[in-house]
Amino acid sequence: MKIVNVKDVVIGEGDPKLCVSIMGNTKEEIKKEVSFLSNKEVDLIEWRLDFFTYNNEWKEIEDILALIHTFAKELPLLCTFRTQAQGGQMDIGEKHYEDLLYKMMESPYIDIIDIEYCEHRSQIYELILHAQRHHKKVLLSYHNFHQTFSYETCISLWKKMQSTGADILKIALMPKEYADVNALMKSSFFMYTQCLKQPMIAISMSSLGKISRLCAPFIGSSIIFVTFETANSLGQPNIYEMRWMLKSLKNLVSK
Repeated sequence: MKIVNVKDVVIGEGDPKLCVSIMGNTKEEIKKEVSFLSNKEVDLIEWRLDFFTYNNEWKEIEDILALIHTFAKELPLLCTFRTQAQGGQMDIGEKHYEDLLYKMMESPYIDIIDIEYCEHRSQIYELILHAQRHHKKVLLSYHNFHQTFSYETCISLWKKMQSTGADILKIALMPKEYADVNALMKSSFFMYTQCLKQPMIAISMSSLGKISRLCAPFIGSSIIFVTFETANSLGQPNIYEMRWMLKSLKNLVSK
């Protein structure tokens, strides 16, 4: 499997990397969140741009990127605009979304760009190649907050996403029962052990799917998304709890 090097972080090798998501609505909230970073054992930062309230001016976004860089320039920054269709906070048109991605590609502060996978998005290959030409890593993501697919459909989705040439793959699905959690985890393990070419992230959401994060090292998940404080409704664990659990599991397995 091809590993991904971003600054001093190696994704796809060793322990899963912990990524904390910044979700402030205002500059003040974001500044408060990033000011905590020096005291946290974080490997990466994700800025959820869709949570930020702004007036469609790129300069506002660039100012926040510069702010995050000031506090955590040594950490890789993943920039994500999650569309409402895949569980995000804002409903924007396809052209606006793509324009936003192209502007991200030109920012010196961004290391990894989240691009949503959609079979009907005709520009997906062009977007990925353009980002990579600008020396950005691409995290190709697919989120479904309504269901989890069958094992066979999950495998098919992984393979379609793999064929795009993105650097990292991510699938996050909402389970309704434990069989759904098992389907995604089983598909992740198969890809990881049999035919995966890129680092991957498999997330079964909600409290029902928490086990998918805990078992990340065993099913091939390279990144675990965590929170600063208490675990949230999507199943994201607290950073300290997750770090402790990973260390405990590692010690247990090594005995």
